[in-house]
Amino acid sequence: MQSPLHLFWLPWLRFGLLAGGLGLTLVSCQRPADAQPPLIGITQPSSGVISKRSLRVEGYVLDDTGVQSVKAMGQELLSTSNRGQKLVRFSFKLQAPTSGTVELKVEATDSQGQSRTVRLPLVLDARPPQIKIDRAEWVTKVISPAQTRTNPDGTTVSIPAKTEGSLQISGKALDDTGIDRVVVQYGNTFSPLSLPKGKEVSFFIEVPTRRATIIAVDLAGNRADLTVP
Repeated sequence: MQSPLHLFWLPWLRFGLLAGGLGLTLVSCQRPADAQPPLIGITQPSSGVISKRSLRVEGYVLDDTGVQSVKAMGQELLSTSNRGQKLVRFSFKLQAPTSGTVELKVEATDSQGQSRTVRLPLVLDARPPQIKIDRAEWVTKVISPAQTRTNPDGTTVSIPAKTEGSLQISGKALDDTGIDRVVVQYGNTFSPLSLPKGKEVSFFIEVPTRRATIIAVDLAGNRADLTVP
């Protein structure tokens, strides 16, 4: 689950003029008043789904007039020595509930008194996904049928049919917050399946081995695996 409040990018550049040919800086222009509140970026966590109750939140605040305050969940994060800087970084530890959702709230104020608030809902998911197998069987295919060949001396030779086998597996991966990816492993080969993300993802696998492991990973990074047969 991605939040639309994860990152804000708004134009905030101020331009100065330089008289290059004369080597003189023009200082008579008045800088326009700041019209934008601070920009807040949350870089960690990158997803709205988390697997651990305790996590570290990281981000930054930008403002061309200087950042005066950064609050997380109502608590001030900005030290006195960092006030007034145009770029400040912050980090704090968040304790999520045992299950359900918690709203991450970060508020920043600049030197002009303008404020912006970012709210990012987080979902705690500590349970691994489920893998259900509907069918798993070894299937033999005939590559070339059996033949009888006649030699020049009139004798006949029987050529047996050529076959090849594969393990065919069909099933689904389920998770209440969403499946991120499904991978099949056989031997030293790891093959990601091209599947959509969703709470219930169906899959069909055919591998040239009699034993394979299905790996499912949900949006929080929880992993489940199942070996067939």
